[in-house]
Amino acid sequence: MTKITVHTEVKSDLNTVWESWNESEHMIKWYSWSNDWHTPRAMNDIKVWGRFLIRMEAKDGSQWFDFEGQYIQIEEKNFIKYLMNDGREVENIFEEIWDTIRITTIFDAENIHSIKEQRDGWQHIANNFKNYTELL
Repeated sequence: MTKITVHTEVKSDLNTVWESWNESEHMIKWYSWSNDWHTPRAMNDIKVWGRFLIRMEAKDGSQWFDFEGQYIQIEEKNFIKYLMNDGREVENIFEEIWDTIRITTIFDAENIHSIKEQRDGWQHIANNFKNYTELL
């Protein structure tokens, strides 16, 4: 299966980054894969075998989907690995580099959208995260 990687670097401390990445009240403010979509609700049980559900909707209400999965490995403030409901794996790596936290996301590609569309969507989410978290 093809792996896709995206990165972002956030000028913040690791505690703030971890909280913003994992707490539902923050996730609804940055989790969208394009500017015309948003996340009206998110539920996140950040523990091994815990589940998450992120509801993404077009702002005009024309489309929506639930992004869901289950955590399989967590090293607090370092690493998160989960399986999406369709069985694809995602890894998030958090690295402290001076006054910046670098987040690398590696995920299994799906067969519906092009690699570019998938990379662009996930990078948009990462950029939204950076922009939101740096304001906390």
